[in-house]
Parts: sequence; structure tokens; C-alpha cells
Amino acid sequence: MELTLNKYRMMDLTFFSILAVIAEVISIVALREFSGAGFYLSFSVMIAIISIIRWGAIGSVVYIASGIPMIFISSEEILTGLLLFPLANTFISLSTIIFLFIKREDIIKNRLLFLTYQVLVFVCISFGKGIASYIIDGNFINVLYSYFVSQLFCILITCLFLTSISKKEGLVVNMEKYILSVRVEEGKNDISR
Repeated sequence: MELTLNKYRMMDLTFFSILAVIAEVISIVALREFSGAGFYLSFSVMIAIISIIRWGAIGSVVYIASGIPMIFISSEEILTGLLLFPLANTFISLSTIIFLFIKREDIIKNRLLFLTYQVLVFVCISFGKGIASYIIDGNFINVLYSYFVSQLFCILITCLFLTSISKKEGLVVNMEKYILSVRVEEGKNDISR
């Protein structure tokens, strides 16, 4: 049985969403256990960036999903947790506006552009956290700044890791184009939706 593109996309996004949720839960548990470590490390943004490069804006659902368990794990009230985590996480999708001007595959090919895109993702997320905080208690600039600064180690690890794996065939690619090229090699010229 052959998978259609839509079924493959759904399976891929579900798989990466589960990975991102697990990564976020592990990060929070580790932060609580090692609170004196002086840094926070989560791989959920990295996983989301891979999904966004693979599928475009719809890949943002991976990071949005990673915020759902945070509603229940955090010490915040449910409404506050909803604002601070999944809703604020939707701001990652702002980073996909760049795809209107630069193709995803061109971003991957250019190392500086790819690094810049990864930092842009963290800026968009920080903006979302700032907006959520402004709604909650009127504090935008301080939260935007402090959240971004708290993510510097994550940014460094994400940039190093994604840049090093970006040349691995089939992982950090525009999946529609990749699947089409594979199907052409197999002698099938279409992508069943």
C-alpha cells in the first residue's frame, strides 16, 4: 500500500509532535531536578524547526503541541498556562513568513541564512511569550528579553546541531520536493495527495 502525501505529512507531523512533547516534558523535569545548573535546554524548538523546513507553516503545529503538557506541568493557572505555552507557541509560525521571499531549500543550502532563520524562530517565540505576558500582567519587554536570553544555550545547541545535520539527505528538506524527486527516480511522476 502506497502512502499519499497527506497521510505521510500527517504521520510525520504526529511523530515529530510526539517527539517535541517528550522533549519538553523531559526538559522541565530536568530543570526541576537540576535547578542549580544555570541553564535550560529543550530540543522541542529544534524538532519544530525540522518540521517547519520539511512541511512549511503547518510544521508549526509541532511546537504548539509541545506546549500542551506545559499547561498541566507548570504551576500556572490553566488559563495562564494556555496563554504562556500553546498559544504563545503559535508565534513560531511568524518565522514562516520568510518563505514568501526565500524558498525553504535555499535557506538550507546557505549556512548563514539557515543560522539566521534559526535565530529568527527563537525571536518569534520570544515575541509570543512577551505578548502572552503582556496580556497576563502587562509585562512585555522584560519577558521578551529575559525569555530570549534564557534561550541562548538552546539557540547555540540548536544552531550547532541543525547546521551539522542539514546536509543529511531526507531529514532537513522540503519534503514535498524530496518525495517528488524520489518518486521520479522510481519512475512515478506524481505525488498522490
